[in-house]
Amino acid sequence: MCSSLRSLLAIDMPRMPPIRRRRHRCCSPLLLALLVSCVACQAPPVPAGETHWDGKDVLIERKYVPDKCPRTVVSGDFVRYHYHGTLSDGKKFDSSYDRGSTFNVFVGKNQLIAGMEKALLGMCVNERRFVRIPSHLGYGNDGISSVIPGNSVLNFDVLLVDVWNSEDQVEIQTYYKPENCTRTIQVSDFVRYHYNGTFLDGTLFDSSHNRMRTYDTYVGIGWLIPGMDKGLLGMCVGEKRIITVPPFLAYGEDGDGKEIPGQASLVFDVALLDLHNPKDKVNIEKLYVPKFCERQTQIGDFLRYHYNGTLLDGTVFDSRAAAKVYTTVPAGTWKAESVAQVGAVRCSPESAACHANPNEQPSPCSGEKELVERSFSSPKRRRGCSLGFAWRATDFGSAGCWGKSAQPLLGHSRAALSACKVRPAGGGAAAVYSQNQTYDTYIGKGYVIAGIDEGLLGACVGEKRRIIIPPHVGYGEEGKGNIPGSAVLVFEVHVIDFHNPSDSVAVTTYYKPSNCSVLSKKGDYLKYHYNASLLDGTLLDSTVSLGKTYNIVLGSGQVVLGMDIGLREMCVGEKRTIVIPPHFGYGEAGVEGEVPGSAVLLFDIELLDLVSGLPEGYMFVWHDEVSPNLFEEIDKDNNGEFNKYIHDQVNSGKGKLAPGYNSETIVKNMFNNQDRNGDGKITSEEFRLKDQEPQGHDEL
Repeated sequence: MCSSLRSLLAIDMPRMPPIRRRRHRCCSPLLLALLVSCVACQAPPVPAGETHWDGKDVLIERKYVPDKCPRTVVSGDFVRYHYHGTLSDGKKFDSSYDRGSTFNVFVGKNQLIAGMEKALLGMCVNERRFVRIPSHLGYGNDGISSVIPGNSVLNFDVLLVDVWNSEDQVEIQTYYKPENCTRTIQVSDFVRYHYNGTFLDGTLFDSSHNRMRTYDTYVGIGWLIPGMDKGLLGMCVGEKRIITVPPFLAYGEDGDGKEIPGQASLVFDVALLDLHNPKDKVNIEKLYVPKFCERQTQIGDFLRYHYNGTLLDGTVFDSRAAAKVYTTVPAGTWKAESVAQVGAVRCSPESAACHANPNEQPSPCSGEKELVERSFSSPKRRRGCSLGFAWRATDFGSAGCWGKSAQPLLGHSRAALSACKVRPAGGGAAAVYSQNQTYDTYIGKGYVIAGIDEGLLGACVGEKRRIIIPPHVGYGEEGKGNIPGSAVLVFEVHVIDFHNPSDSVAVTTYYKPSNCSVLSKKGDYLKYHYNASLLDGTLLDSTVSLGKTYNIVLGSGQVVLGMDIGLREMCVGEKRTIVIPPHFGYGEAGVEGEVPGSAVLLFDIELLDLVSGLPEGYMFVWHDEVSPNLFEEIDKDNNGEFNKYIHDQVNSGKGKLAPGYNSETIVKNMFNNQDRNGDGKITSEEFRLKDQEPQGHDEL
């Protein structure tokens, strides 16, 4: 029957010149809902004799015309169509459906009988026509031996599935393009895209969506069929376009030997997800850089940072983002010269007053807790409003405003702070990170992918940047976890803090009184106020809200080593900031629920009182010369009232106990030191003095 078909419809149809065959290892269009299913089944035969016809010309009945018909058949086009052929009595003489392949032929080049040449003109893809051809426009008086009798009227049921012209080019229709299109596909770029592939009639032949995997390839170097190489050029990430490819720029007259028949036009519905070039480098976009940046990250630094990790199309694959939750800052009088950190305070009428005049200084200890605005942006302010707020955490105003006593957080229990609620604003203070944790790592030492190692260099504390990493310095062709192979990665990073293992404690004095002759030293008893924060301004603790100072004996191990170092050689009234790297603070572990691991700490300190301590190793000294009959004086009543004697010496001003310790504990230790045999008594043989004090003061 195949040979008879050629003889029936074609007149010496020449063979098309061979077209180089390209393998297109693709998938299929994006929106399956837009596809029209193929009419691949048997079409019903044309009913004969239902329409009046004079038999002089071709009779055409348009049984189905699609709503959209962007193109119709003209002379010179190449078409692919299905058909049933019957005689007037309904007897079938030929059918393309029976062979399972379309009939492919040029129109207007005398390759068809004259009636069929006329019948195909003006047809749309997916249009269905019933065609009646008189014998003089068919096979005439002779017919086809044993198939079509002479003078036979021929009836055809025709369905057009494809049309193209040798003058056609790749057709591109963009139906979505993102507003931000900073880069488009160029020759030699590597791309990842999803697609649906259909024929012109909507029949789906392939889809990357069905495989749940993008198609990944180079563009313009022969890895794709020529039509796709052309159709993808100039595309943005996120763009969606329909690319129509004529067969001579696709798989030619042979097809792909599988799903794609010969001479088929192809339609690809493409969504571009990713592109890069092997020559690409890490791209850094600085989104926010603090005004003050004393130090930038270098190779070997240890960083703590938050990040969101996405693919180029915005798909999130990982996040260590900061949750925006409220914390509190203490109330009090905050001075203009103390501006150091920026945040945003939301005050309620019952908790704080919003003043119309930002220069107005509220009186300490007024009925309402009051704050004075010192915002860099200087927003308007009114009672009960949201306001910009900046502070240095150690300007305390009046000590009488600090409220009831409570225990400090650092080194003891955490206390709730009172006053206005604070929310992060513009890289300012008082962000509390409750979603997971920061990502903590060394940079420049291979602990992270090469692109991040490079992208984090030169950053400031508080800086926000976008780092775009091509796959050859990311996770490569294989990908990792939910990161696909050959994917460009986008990290939006917020640097929280960083330090170097070689860092020492940094002390900066920003206020020193004129009389500053007595300086703190090891053994001194200190009373001071502090605010403790992370480098990004996150408030950790403040003695201001607790209503009492923090009291320690310097050098006794009561505070972290960095604080001990930072408090030395300080005079009463002096104010300073102390930056403590984690190896002088709370180390890698931090304090659970209070201080993150590996965190750099910023303390803002004001020393309020200093009581000079005793020389190292001493618990008690006499101010005057010691009596040579000391033991007899202590044991006047032969009862050995050591405890009473020492306290009498202190109360009379003749002696001094080491400050900052419980006096009963000190005296007990002194007694135990003298009771050398541990029998609970001190004898004259056991009782001895140590002459180690340069002025001759002795210690028991």
